Amino acid sequence: MNGAHLLVNRTAVDELNVQIVQKLTDDTLNDDIKGKLCIVRYDGGLYPGVILDIDEDNTLEVKCMHKVGPNRFFWPAVEDVLWYKVDDIVSLISEPTSVTKRPCII
Repeated sequence: MNGAHLLVNRTAVDELNVQIVQKLTDDTLNDDIKGKLCIVRYDGGLYPGVILDIDEDNTLEVKCMHKVGPNRFFWPAVEDVLWYKVDDIVSLISEPTSVTKRPCII
């Protein structure tokens, strides 16, 4: 998905056009979720990202997309990587579906 855009409907989870694969809890964290797509809650907004790592305190390192406009996200040239508490991971999501050659919908 390098360079790909994603389309997300609204900012409320109920209105996102995503297939929720799994909600995460401390009990469900394991190395199998590394590389999986997720929705992260950050500063009042929801952002798609990919899980890179999990530490011993059950916080997750996630590379997130940036918002480019209403309901549009892209992978920034400089990676946006932060550690998040499991409570800030809304859910794992399915792979995006291509809408055109560049944007994808999640």
